[in-house]
Amino acid sequence: VINKTLIPQARMFIKSAVLKTDNDYINLDAKGGFKRIKFDFNGKIKNELYPPYTIKNLTLALDSVDVERFLKSLNNQSKTQNETLKEKEYNEIDSEEDIKQDDDYMFDTNLVRIEDCNFSLEKGKYKDLTFSDIKANLTLDKNGLLKIQSNKFNIAQGISTLKIESD
Repeated sequence: VINKTLIPQARMFIKSAVLKTDNDYINLDAKGGFKRIKFDFNGKIKNELYPPYTIKNLTLALDSVDVERFLKSLNNQSKTQNETLKEKEYNEIDSEEDIKQDDDYMFDTNLVRIEDCNFSLEKGKYKDLTFSDIKANLTLDKNGLLKIQSNKFNIAQGISTLKIESD
């Protein structure tokens, strides 16, 4: 059991987590924050100590995502990050320096594989476009190809479907 743990280098705060293992999998149920995004993570991680780390049967719920900032952070993967987070919870982060640190954080998609993920997002935006209530299937394959497919979500005062493939 993990409670109220700050991981500055990963820009992450774990509010609560339960970790159980067996010979094949690490079962993790966690709630917390990554940058400014609150998350609820429940999944099975293949019990191997070398990358890529495979996550199966994942349920991932996020409260809010700015897609433009997220894509920018993925595109900055060649940078090095030497900055650390001040010791305060994520809902207290709002200075210009904190926002810059959020944008500079890198996530190496080659270290993780995601199989069979039920993904949900309360709300999001891309530039001036807002959307909400996304429920989707998500995978991240060995080539770093992210696939998201949703049969229904709210956008521009209507309802639409979604299919994303991004590498």
